[in-house]
Amino acid sequence: RDKIREILNIPETVFIDSMIALGYKSEESVIEDMVDSIKYWRDKNQIMHVPKRKLTDILHINNY
Repeated sequence: RDKIREILNIPETVFIDSMIALGYKSEESVIEDMVDSIKYWRDKNQIMHVPKRKLTDILHINNY
């Protein structure tokens, strides 16, 4: 947060809660369901595989 505040000249009176990175992808990637790990990996064709948790695994509505 301190570095972001410095780079973007954000005053101390403003709380930085989150940041979203926007832009164009620089490589081909594949989103897949997480099985055992959330670790990214590349296959033999140098395609990045990005495991993601299912929304139902992380979202709780009115209970846990």
